[in-house]
Amino acid sequence: IESLEERCLLASFVVNAESDLSDSGRAPGICDTELNPDAGVPASGQCTLRAAIESSNETPELDTITFSLGSSAEIQTLGHLEVTGAIQIIGPSGGVRITNSGPIELSAGILLAGGGSELRNLVMNGFAEAIRLVSDNNIVAGSRIGVNADGIAMIGNQVGIMVEGDNN
Repeated sequence: IESLEERCLLASFVVNAESDLSDSGRAPGICDTELNPDAGVPASGQCTLRAAIESSNETPELDTITFSLGSSAEIQTLGHLEVTGAIQIIGPSGGVRITNSGPIELSAGILLAGGGSELRNLVMNGFAEAIRLVSDNNIVAGSRIGVNADGIAMIGNQVGIMVEGDNN
């Protein structure tokens, strides 16, 4: 009998909540901000951007994060969003707004530490560093950094994109 090769399914997460709650961590690979799992509170069904990134960080393969939010949605983060593996974060064609809700000098937006990631159609404002690439082979495209979603008005960051890795 010949053994089968090990296979992993690629995970896809859909952000459907604007809040900045963390993933419950109760079910690896499932994005859910279950607020009080120990008290028997059922799963919330909410997936925030932070929870989706945390869930993706738990899987070894390239994952995709997309958005199911209204056109005027704004995700306000408290603290940076660290990506430790390969990921695709793909906003809708008009972009998804991600803003800092804390002091600018203490904030970073998205930190890509895993390499081989792709960020598309994001609008990022109010950060010390909107995007920081500390790994290799990342793509940032179709995004508006330091301006509004229309690209008309400046809404700054101290640094737009900090590039430290190679082939970005």
